[in-house]
Amino acid sequence: MPISKDELLKGRDKQYPNDYTQEISDNLDKLLIPLNKIRDAYGKPMTIDSGWRPPSINGSTPGAAPIQNTC
Repeated sequence: MPISKDELLKGRDKQYPNDYTQEISDNLDKLLIPLNKIRDAYGKPMTIDSGWRPPSINGSTPGAAPIQNTC
């Protein structure tokens, strides 16, 4: 079964609509292509713990990479 965008988002797109931009949505669509190739090649179920975290969650997650402004 392919990884879905909902599996990556875990409802955070609806919980944090002001942080969930079209750019993030587009990037997740692109990310799903290689993720599903990896899942298919692995041949076993895989669990996605986090595909996207809004800044407020990411900032309080130990070991998370800092948010970088690309503008």
